[in-house]
Amino acid sequence: MVLATSGQIREIVGIVEPLEGLQHFVIVMEEINSTVQNGTEPMPVTIGLDATVTRLQEVVLFRRALSRGHIINEDDLVLRASDHVRTEDYYTDISDVLGMETTKSVKETEVVSASVLKRPLMVRKGELVTVVAKFAGGQIKTQGTALQDGSSGETISVQPVSNESTSRNRRQRPQDMPAFLAQISGPRTVEVDSSAMQIF
Repeated sequence: MVLATSGQIREIVGIVEPLEGLQHFVIVMEEINSTVQNGTEPMPVTIGLDATVTRLQEVVLFRRALSRGHIINEDDLVLRASDHVRTEDYYTDISDVLGMETTKSVKETEVVSASVLKRPLMVRKGELVTVVAKFAGGQIKTQGTALQDGSSGETISVQPVSNESTSRNRRQRPQDMPAFLAQISGPRTVEVDSSAMQIF
């Protein structure tokens, strides 16, 4: 709404936090062309106004239309102020979305929400994976078989693979060796802490 007036706004009364949704304001104005009469100042003009206030939120949008199964890169995204955010699971940082996979086709300028994204699988059930144990000053690597699908950062079960160079497990068949938990750190790569050194 535009107020057509020759007055000057003195103050706005009625601002209540949080400043969003339906609000009632009282605008107090001075008439620019008013003159002092009988030694008294002119009375201010007050205008009541009901308005719906919408906050602009800087959110991550899709820069272009993308198909299902697309792996998100920086060129696919843009950060822009918007008042059309109708979801609670939006993103405000582009880096939080990079590397994610779309679960459906999306439109240009659509708000990026968690409901249309998933982390791509880094490990698939039955795959041979590299198992890494890090310790102060170095790391040890061996191999195992993933017993579950998983994405980056997730914890899955891994079955050890018989390692002839390891005397501890030399006489054990892989299926007789207990599975262990490991965190996926990359494509076909998992990590365990130093407490799991007995698998090597």
